[in-house]
Amino acid sequence: MSKKSVSKNVSPSDQPNFINPNKDKYLNPVEYCNNNLDWEVVLELDKTISVHEDEIRISMQGGEVETLPLDTTYLVIPDRALTKLPARHPLSKFTCLSILKFKGNYNACMSYITFKYQSTDIPYIRVGTDYFKVIYKKDRYGFPRPSIKAWKKEAITLDHTSSILTHIPRFDDFCIDPNNTRFEQSIDSFFNLYAEFTHKPHPEPVTPDQIPASLTLMQHIFGEQYEMGLQYMKLLYERPRQALPVLSLLSSERQTGKTTFINWINMIFGDNYVLIDPGELGKEFNSIYANKNIIAIDETVIERTTIGEKLKSLATAKSISVNQKHIANYMIPFYAKIILCTNKELDFMRIDDEEIRFWVRHVPHIKEKNTHIEDELGSEIPRFLRYLLNSVEMPDFSQSRMVFTSEQIDNKWLKAVKEESRSGLYKEICGEVEGWFLKNPTHTYLEVAPKDIKTEFFPRDNNISVSYIKKVLRDEFKLSNDKVKKYRGFDADNKIAYLLGRPVRLERKNFVLEELSDEPEQDDGPPF
Repeated sequence: MSKKSVSKNVSPSDQPNFINPNKDKYLNPVEYCNNNLDWEVVLELDKTISVHEDEIRISMQGGEVETLPLDTTYLVIPDRALTKLPARHPLSKFTCLSILKFKGNYNACMSYITFKYQSTDIPYIRVGTDYFKVIYKKDRYGFPRPSIKAWKKEAITLDHTSSILTHIPRFDDFCIDPNNTRFEQSIDSFFNLYAEFTHKPHPEPVTPDQIPASLTLMQHIFGEQYEMGLQYMKLLYERPRQALPVLSLLSSERQTGKTTFINWINMIFGDNYVLIDPGELGKEFNSIYANKNIIAIDETVIERTTIGEKLKSLATAKSISVNQKHIANYMIPFYAKIILCTNKELDFMRIDDEEIRFWVRHVPHIKEKNTHIEDELGSEIPRFLRYLLNSVEMPDFSQSRMVFTSEQIDNKWLKAVKEESRSGLYKEICGEVEGWFLKNPTHTYLEVAPKDIKTEFFPRDNNISVSYIKKVLRDEFKLSNDKVKKYRGFDADNKIAYLLGRPVRLERKNFVLEELSDEPEQDDGPPF
């Protein structure tokens, strides 16, 4: 947050002050008033009392004047004085100021002293016609994280009186400008919703042996795509505006390190990260994630098509309309990267063949669990950031809008998820055709038309029509043939009889496949 003082006439382009949780932590505004403010400042609102070079003069009834020494600690008002201050009580400077300026509201008086004289940052902002308070809360790792809460104008004036309203920084609207190295809270006349990055890179060069926990976790999560994984982390840190594929971490086993990885992301990126459940994507209000740079979704199973499509849309969205309770909708750019963690290895959501927005990683079981891994990861963050800056090469941005090409993120697990995402009829046809090839081991291909598949495999199923079969062959098998020709069909050994139609060619190698290996993946890196 900026430390520039807020003047009485605040312009939107000024960098505003916000409350700093560690600033003047033990400073008491009452003592500050009594020890530092002059009596002339305290009594200026009372026309019946005047301050001169060496005395305080109090107007009395009948035109008389009582005097007190200027260096008095407590002011005792005599009877018959014309002032509104109570008589015969020792009054400190703070008590006099609170009565004269705030009608005895001590809380308002303390706020006034704090903001006007002690240069403490004002915790409020006004955006358009709405008021907000910047609140700091420590997260589970002990880092202070700012959050913006809607705050009623009436509550602000009740706590501080209306005098504070002229000091509150004013903005025309919200914006989001992600930058982890050169942060600005105020962009022109807009309030930047992106949170200031809380970590500083280590000042000296870093070697791999100085960040063993970080690199071990990276090797465990990204495996043979380890170098790409480091580039992914470098982009999250140095290029928070860059769109990236949806990182999907899969494993049916427990204790694999998926949750440790997203907790580590949380430690690094703080309030620009949010963990949600899939149901949040289907809700009307989206302010919980709309201004975040990293959205993690744990234990992901996306069964509803609408939520799945919403997630795919968010992966490439350029802007988002923020819908927040009690606040008018506003539009901001959208820069979020999405990380999914799921125990469903093949069917956590539907991913089509043409989909290039998902990077799927299968995460193996941890051999030896390190119960202190998160503490070690947290302590290594400054060195890990320096390692990313100095030792990891920036990827080529010219190949894909999401940096990594479909060939780079392709692997057997992505293929398996896409295969599992196919329709029930596709799987039925695959099973039946595979059975036919197993019964006919000498044939390397099969030519059949959609009507032959209907007659052979689904003669009594009224839900499966010839047109539906043709659609699945075209859209999912990527097979079509508009030419009329002779073919043998399922009776492939018949050398005499031919059929006439528009057959498709089914290759044996595409249906009689080896199953995915069940052997555990090799993990030669050190356990954690």
